[in-house]
Amino acid sequence: MPLEVRAAGQSITVAVNMAMTFAVAQAFLPLLCRLKFVLFFFFAGWVVAMTAFVALFVPETKGVPIEDMAAVWSSHWYWKRFVVHGHGRRGDIEMGHK
Repeated sequence: MPLEVRAAGQSITVAVNMAMTFAVAQAFLPLLCRLKFVLFFFFAGWVVAMTAFVALFVPETKGVPIEDMAAVWSSHWYWKRFVVHGHGRRGDIEMGHK
């Protein structure tokens, strides 16, 4: 996330993560009683879906400085459709609407 919104973005990320963890924890036992062992296949399916999403849509950013993130996203096979460089400043990106 850009430095200007990083604190707010991290706060939202942590809040959503905690809310989803709470929802899964509350739903697990009732679902286990109804679905029995099939519930574990359900969760395994989600793990496979999440792994595929990360492998296809999240570019590797290890060792890339925050100033060069615009180049990473604009060169990705999928996200380059949505990311446009704005105002000509280095590292300044805007989400374009096509």
